[in-house]
Parts: sequence; structure tokens; C-alpha cells
Amino acid sequence: MNSGAKELLGKGLAFGSFSTGTDIHKVTRAGIEIISSDYSNHIGHYNDQFPLARLTAGQEIVHLNNGIKLSRVYAGGSLKDGELAELGITQDDIIKFLIEIITDHYEAIRLENDFTWTKGNLKYEYKVTGKSEIIPVTSSLETIYFNDVPVFQHYIIICPIEG
Repeated sequence: MNSGAKELLGKGLAFGSFSTGTDIHKVTRAGIEIISSDYSNHIGHYNDQFPLARLTAGQEIVHLNNGIKLSRVYAGGSLKDGELAELGITQDDIIKFLIEIITDHYEAIRLENDFTWTKGNLKYEYKVTGKSEIIPVTSSLETIYFNDVPVFQHYIIICPIEG
């Protein structure tokens, strides 16, 4: 993957979706309220769109000034509130941890390499599950564990946008 695309995917996610001062707005698609965030810097433009929900899916699009375009899609979410309560954790705890991972480790996550990080009884794990030799597509699984129990998962696919 192009280094500019990696940089923009990381910074766009860290500084676009979860940062103040960024263009974050709501749009409606097929009757569903979607959070849309935009981030631009000297190398290009980033957009992320997702419904804010326990189970959800979204798409990030990168367009570099040099013409390279890339999409990263994700789908998944967390256990139900009752299941989380039995474990002693909340949706807010999981989202706060995920935002911390994204803002502190954006250069290492959701790209082409595995990454693991632990803080207390929470563990973040990103595993690349496949890379096509025929079509330039990478698939992966992002999991957050609480006391070694998976409480959140996203399946992620990265693919260039060409021709």
C-alpha cells in the first residue's frame, strides 16, 4: 500500500472521526442517519461514513493528490448491553478504549500488519486474515477483549479504487 494512503487512512481516522474542529456532520442514507467526517491535509482528502450503532458498518475513502484512491470498509460491533453488564463492562468503556487506540496508534492499526496492545484488562488485537495475490485486497479482523473475552469485533477490507 502506498505510504501516502497509509498516512491519510491513519490520520483521517484519528483526526477526522474523533477530533474537534473537523468537519463532522450527519446525513441520511436510505432513511438511516449516518455520521460523516472529512479530513484533508497536504497529501489528500479522507471521508468516513457510518451509522452510530452497536452493530454497524462503514466506509472510509481516501483520495490522494497524486490520483491514488483507496477504500477501507468495516462491519461489526459489540456484544449486547446485558451481556456486557454481566462481564462488568459497558459500551462506553469499549468505545473510549477504541478511540484511545485509534488516536494513539493510528499509524499501526487497520492497515497491512498485525498489531496488539493491552491496557489493564482490555486488549486490542488487529490480525490480517488475508491478502490476495490476484486483486490488491487485504482483509483483517479487529477485536477488543475484556478479561480475555471478545466484546467487540470489526471485519475490515482494504482495496484500491481504480479504473
